[in-house]
Amino acid sequence: MTPEDLKALAEIMKTGELTTREFRQLAQEFLSPVLQAAGERLADLIWPNRVENAARVFVRAYMILREAGIPLQPVPLKLLARITEGASLEEEEGLTERWARLLATAASGVDVPPSFPTILAELRATDALILDRIASRWPSPLAGGRRDNYVVDTDQPNLGALQTEVYLPEDAFRVSIDILLRLRLIVLSSLNLDDLSNRPVLLRHYQVPDLTDLGMEFVLACAGPRGAG
Repeated sequence: MTPEDLKALAEIMKTGELTTREFRQLAQEFLSPVLQAAGERLADLIWPNRVENAARVFVRAYMILREAGIPLQPVPLKLLARITEGASLEEEEGLTERWARLLATAASGVDVPPSFPTILAELRATDALILDRIASRWPSPLAGGRRDNYVVDTDQPNLGALQTEVYLPEDAFRVSIDILLRLRLIVLSSLNLDDLSNRPVLLRHYQVPDLTDLGMEFVLACAGPRGAG
């Protein structure tokens, strides 16, 4: 796809008249030559009024790779089909960029599990925000380190502190935590209760959220390929 093709596609998207034909052509860019005929069927996964949602994610992923100078590699059909369907149904603007970055990661040659689009489709913007805040406590892995090569700060924020940081009511916050736990993206560990002997013992005061290995890999995948801004 040339820059002129992208520009023409962007103009069509502005008019709200993007057709499934244009989307099929775009989807084929992310498939291997032997599977490009499958691009014809990817559009069947999308409700007609949701084609632009999916196209916006595909174009953004293409631009992420182009701007980072990363060559586009074919994405496995099973993974691409799930991203196509999930991205087309996304209604929260704050999550659209994550879909694009997940697709860009997959198209950079990284082995992205087919379950990741399913997980992303389960998240709301508030859930993703909390996950980001938990992940931000360990910048090293997100910058390219590995989980066993960094030291966690001993002053870890507990659930009460995290709730304050994200400005959510307690009920809504606890629901988000339960969602992240159910998806196995985080795990809760407990501080030593002896450290709280002089304070009222509330559950949220000594439970500390931590990313699981699955959670770490999911956050990395949704951050986009290495080298992309």
